[in-house]
Amino acid sequence: MSGKYSNIKVVSFDMDGTILNTEADLEAAARRALKLAGLPPMPPVRFANYIGNGVKGIYRDLCPDATQEKLEEAVRYQLEWYPEHCTEQTCFYPGMWETLQWMAAKGIRLVIVTNKVETTAKKLANHFCSDLPFEEVWGNDQDRPLKPDPIAGKLLCETLGVTPDQVMHVGDGETDMQFAKNAGFVGVGVSWGYRSTDVLWESGADVMIDEPWQLCELLDR
Repeated sequence: MSGKYSNIKVVSFDMDGTILNTEADLEAAARRALKLAGLPPMPPVRFANYIGNGVKGIYRDLCPDATQEKLEEAVRYQLEWYPEHCTEQTCFYPGMWETLQWMAAKGIRLVIVTNKVETTAKKLANHFCSDLPFEEVWGNDQDRPLKPDPIAGKLLCETLGVTPDQVMHVGDGETDMQFAKNAGFVGVGVSWGYRSTDVLWESGADVMIDEPWQLCELLDR
């Protein structure tokens, strides 16, 4: 029996909170950056709440009263340290690697679209996904528009030679669901990431899943 979205040719994945649990390494980098920049320490809330809008977004949200100069200083400390330590505590979410293997075996094309700094995203992809056929790993390269800008979706379709109705985007954040909606993709929210399912539904999710293998059910040919 075919899945509900058996027509999908390309699945685009967010990285942080979707494929990989990067929270511990990102939090370690942020604690260090805040201390070195002389900013207030991490508030007593889950750090994952600050992940998803790029590195600058982390510090804007953590330190809303900080000067632009101090925010830029913290970002510099993050960018100089995190790329060298980004694989230390990071890992796949349970079942994700097997799900990606299944997709590849079915001929589903795989890409990553993240707002993470692109060089770091590619380092993580090379470290964790070297045996998986990701055709593209797109991040913040200071040139290409970021999620949720629909232009990023348009560029992706043009690059891969597909139409929006043939693309599914899987992610854990509001920017992911907004991106899918803006681009005309199927938006699949994941409940294991850094945002609540309420936020994902409110941001336009078409489907919600609790385990990676549920993607196989949706996409089965």
